[in-house]
Amino acid sequence: MLNFQSAIRANYRLTFSPDSRYLAIAGGEPFLELIELATGTSRSFPNISPFTLENVWFNPEGSLYIAMWNRIFEVTDLSDTKAAGRPIDDSLGGPIGFSPDGRLALTQSGVAEDIRIHFVEFGSQPRTIWTFDNGNNNTHFAAIPNDGSRLILVRPDGNFLERSIENGDFVEFYPNSIAIRDFITFNPDGSLLIAQTQSGSHFVWDATDLTRKARRVFVNLKRQITSMAMHPNGLDVLLSTKRGPIAVGNLKQKQCDRTFDWNIGPTERVAISRDGALAAAVGENGQVVVWDLDL
Repeated sequence: MLNFQSAIRANYRLTFSPDSRYLAIAGGEPFLELIELATGTSRSFPNISPFTLENVWFNPEGSLYIAMWNRIFEVTDLSDTKAAGRPIDDSLGGPIGFSPDGRLALTQSGVAEDIRIHFVEFGSQPRTIWTFDNGNNNTHFAAIPNDGSRLILVRPDGNFLERSIENGDFVEFYPNSIAIRDFITFNPDGSLLIAQTQSGSHFVWDATDLTRKARRVFVNLKRQITSMAMHPNGLDVLLSTKRGPIAVGNLKQKQCDRTFDWNIGPTERVAISRDGALAAAVGENGQVVVWDLDL
């Protein structure tokens, strides 16, 4: 087990690089920190904005991206201690949903009557696949499977809307009464749709039929959950909690009571490496724990 004290002050986001060499942490000032796991060394990157970063992710090629609510930046050289985020197309706004591998994202730009939705691929170079005008219709969250076969959006009223992956055209409307709070995502093979609700609970839909009733992921600490990370097997999840322990859940089991407790106080975020071998959690005081994951 590795233990670090992060320089980030608040609102933590964290993710592993695809090769598990780095753990990236983003949030409040100094906004971005990179921990090299083999050596235990860390470095902070220059401030790029007066605002808190709300997302940090790697694409499958290992490029690092960070985002606020209305801007996306690429960190072009992870080995350069003076590297700063390079802003990509200002018109894209900020991301509202990703594929699990970080390759595809839906972003939203504009305000009031001029909201636009952008479908973006983060490959060797970010490229916009399509854009459409959405008027004054805000979209809160979106989900995309790794194969890019579907696009599910959460409307402000909580209902689901499916749009065409080719051009953004309307495909289907799905009623939903569950209040989604933090995110919605597909599992890696696209068979399940998972969301976190206002109560802190997680619900799972059969992605082949979104009209069927969702199932709740039952863990003892369900009303204390702050974030979720999904194992690459597409079934097991880790959940950070206000009480401190990391709860272990399974998307197809009725009840899971196993926990990891590293005694770092309330945990704010949890992450799993893409090969499923490592997990990381950060506490509200910035203490970061990385451990070999054995589920």
